[in-house]
Parts: sequence; structure tokens; C-alpha cells
Amino acid sequence: MRPGTVVLADNVVFPGAPELLAYLGVPFEVSTDEVSGQECLAVSAATSQPTAAYVSHGWKSRLLSVPFEYRPLTPDAISYSERL
Repeated sequence: MRPGTVVLADNVVFPGAPELLAYLGVPFEVSTDEVSGQECLAVSAATSQPTAAYVSHGWKSRLLSVPFEYRPLTPDAISYSERL
């Protein structure tokens, strides 16, 4: 992909995309959803701030906090990654 290419990924925290976050260098922990008991991911509040950027494998990435679409009280995130 050319420099400047942007890739967005949804549902990276719930239900989670651990391989993607690891590739992008975004720190996370494996967790369990309190409502469903389903495995998911947890990121710190600092990780999901728009100013927190991670650079790995030629990508600069940020997480944007959003609620999970079917359960608005369940935290989720969208990853925004730009090819360097």
C-alpha cells in the first residue's frame, strides 16, 4: 500500500482483534465481557485517547473509543491506521 493509505477497522476491542492490535503495536489485555462472559480485549483509557499514536510495521495507528453497536454500554474501539 502507498504511503498515506488509511485503513479503518471496527470492533477491535469487543469482540476484539488481538492479532491486528499486536501488529499495529497497540497495547491491550485479554479480558472477559461482564454481560456475556465472552472473551474480549481491554485497553487503557490512555490508549484510546485520540492523541495516543502507535507506530509499528510502517503504520501509525490510533484507537477511537466508541460503544459496541448492539450494546451501547459496552466499550469498543475503531482503529485508524495510516501507512507511513
